Amino acid sequence: MSDNTDNLARLFEQNPGSPLVDLCARMIHKAYEAEGMRAFDNPKSATIVHEAGHVVVATDLGIKVRSTRIWKEETYWLGETLYLGVEMRTDQDTTPWSDFRWACVIMAGLVSEMTFDRANFRVGSSIDEVLLSKVYISNLARKTQRGEPEVSAEVFGKTALILRRNQSIVRAIARRLDMSGKLRRHELRPSLNRVTRHDPTTEGLGVVPPYMRRSG
Repeated sequence: MSDNTDNLARLFEQNPGSPLVDLCARMIHKAYEAEGMRAFDNPKSATIVHEAGHVVVATDLGIKVRSTRIWKEETYWLGETLYLGVEMRTDQDTTPWSDFRWACVIMAGLVSEMTFDRANFRVGSSIDEVLLSKVYISNLARKTQRGEPEVSAEVFGKTALILRRNQSIVRAIARRLDMSGKLRRHELRPSLNRVTRHDPTTEGLGVVPPYMRRSG
């Protein structure tokens, strides 16, 4: 989601002393050490499953998708998924459920790439989303008095679970995005109608934390 870069930039501007600024620099350096400039490449095959992952996880968790698109800038492929009637934000007033589901949606692109296009996964391609998800996870952990590693594992587990059980839909949306470059809500509807919806009683994650129960 390209708009995550803007969200992250605003976060850094508002909190210049945030540990996330230093973490961002370290993640970029580590990715470059591992793969060089290739770490920040965005192959088209990875970009289409990335955006399809955002679409499917958002739909599963009750967030309406307005559109999704990909485009090329020089040698890089970028993508953006937009949502309908709900703001992506986390603060002292947002509910734990809201923080949890947005954390899952933000991580969905990265997890989708790792799951469905591992060969073309780039370690530095989604640093903005990793950092942004950490903000949501940190707030969620604070509100629910749980440890960040535990909450992070729950977010990752939930996201991966949604993608695995909807893998045929992820691949179908990715194929259509590959051909057309952009899909609006009415074009996505046939696929979205087949997406399973969040049901905390059948998650297979052990004891379901209260914030995984839909609450606004």
